[in-house]
Amino acid sequence: MSWKPASFVFVSFFLVCFSFSTSIAVEVAPFAIPGTCPADARVSRYDPVEIRNQVIRLLPPGIPVPSAVVNIASYGACGTGKHDDGNAITRAAGTGPEGAIIYFPPGTYRHGRMLRIAAPNIILFSEKAVLQPFNPEDSSIRLDGDNDMMIGFRLTMPPYAGRSSKYSTVRILIGGTGNYVLNNKIDGSRSAGIASAGAQHFTISGNIVSGTSADGIHMTHGSRYGLVSRNIVSNTGDDLIAVVSYRSDNDAKPLPISSDILIANNVVGPNSWGRGISVAGGERITIENNLIKDNATAAGILIAQERAYHTYGASDITVTGNTVVNNQQFDAPPGKSQAGHSALQIAADREENLTVSDVRFINNRVINARYGAFSIRGAACHIAVDGLEIDGGSKKITVSGSGCSVNIVTCKGIRTGKDSAPYKGCMD
Repeated sequence: MSWKPASFVFVSFFLVCFSFSTSIAVEVAPFAIPGTCPADARVSRYDPVEIRNQVIRLLPPGIPVPSAVVNIASYGACGTGKHDDGNAITRAAGTGPEGAIIYFPPGTYRHGRMLRIAAPNIILFSEKAVLQPFNPEDSSIRLDGDNDMMIGFRLTMPPYAGRSSKYSTVRILIGGTGNYVLNNKIDGSRSAGIASAGAQHFTISGNIVSGTSADGIHMTHGSRYGLVSRNIVSNTGDDLIAVVSYRSDNDAKPLPISSDILIANNVVGPNSWGRGISVAGGERITIENNLIKDNATAAGILIAQERAYHTYGASDITVTGNTVVNNQQFDAPPGKSQAGHSALQIAADREENLTVSDVRFINNRVINARYGAFSIRGAACHIAVDGLEIDGGSKKITVSGSGCSVNIVTCKGIRTGKDSAPYKGCMD
């Protein structure tokens, strides 16, 4: 969670629906490694009608899809894994005022600089296409327009060393309004795998993310009205899925709080470092029906205000129907240590009177946790547990700290196994 991007201003037209009359302006990145395609590199057959139908089938009903389908090869992309295809990709994304589906035939498409899609209504769609940067320091693919989508790619990385906090190293970075990241596979990143920074009405679904140096999926800088669902996230350099609301950027400029995000039906873990799913500052966040497994060093689910990262407090949080398995039952990696968190953890540092408040844990299950099933530390107000099943491992429940004068925490329906009698309260 310590990944904190520098300040950046996103281009956003604040469109919730497609507007096919909007003009398109695309920033074109220059060739970093120029080259000429082999004579047969651009030969590919495709059915534009079928490509468009495939896209429609992947989207929720009623989402408009541009009628134009553009083959990236017709704009000079080689897909051989040797040439810089970045210029062709950004040119293709500016094909017309009504947007387009940019189709990538199978191949490996490399780019010398960050790819930025600033136009609205652009859908990057592939069947087994690979995207790989030449330079890990400038490797991001950014959806900065509105109603843009990235569907069906595998994103790989050349060898790199160390972790970065730069936006240019996030593998897929979302701004704007109404953008989708669907069914991609990310293998490696110098920072986060997928990040939303100020995006609105966004969807991150069906992706496989692993091998990142920072969080697998990261939402920050006032991201709101988002859906994060059906992703598989493992072996990241920090939290697997995180909502983080920093109070200011690196230039001390105030930032908005992230809010109104649903994190549902994801499978996360294993992971050697970081939390499973975390909310470090945020409002109206729901964590629902996720499986968090084999997290080696920290909480399966953490709701927090973190002094070390100057986050906002967290409020109106619902944690329901999740299962946490084998929390901290594995050794920490060399040079690291376990945090000693419970599987379900609230941690509120109360920086400048910020708290964690109005959090509901409903019908969750903890299996084989090392340091306890549920705990509260610090300035927590109005916390409710309604249904918690604890199987194996430590069954410890700990409540400490003082966030409110009354109604700090209430518990009911806590069982240590399906056939056991319920706890009478949080401290039994």
